[in-house]
Amino acid sequence: LLFLLAVIDWQWRWLPIEWTVAVIALGMLFALRSDAPAMIILQMLAPAAALLVARQTLLWTLKKEALGLGDIWLVAGLGAFLEPFQSFLLIGFAAFSGLLEVSLRRWFMKNGPKRHGVAYGTHLCTIFIILRNLGSLG
Repeated sequence: LLFLLAVIDWQWRWLPIEWTVAVIALGMLFALRSDAPAMIILQMLAPAAALLVARQTLLWTLKKEALGLGDIWLVAGLGAFLEPFQSFLLIGFAAFSGLLEVSLRRWFMKNGPKRHGVAYGTHLCTIFIILRNLGSLG
């Protein structure tokens, strides 16, 4: 599911609501099967709410959408599977890798087509996989 979301976002800069809601549903199932479902639901809500506040603030001040709602839905779903600190690491590292992508694209394709925007959902999915598997290396 994350691979498909990443590919779709990379290609079209769009995350289908049905699929991001599926990630949230998986997170809710994970929460219901855990010992502390309320804590996991809070883990889902906190980073998504922080991103929503940032999105709305930028929308109101710049009059321009800087972050899609699909990315916020995706962060909510992924938050179920990460500790709260890891969720904010996910948001930060995904933003950093997105900036790195834009910088590399501009550096190597100076005369290429100008694509505006970053497939943030692709970076969220990639960094999520790295964060989830990094702990199992030790």
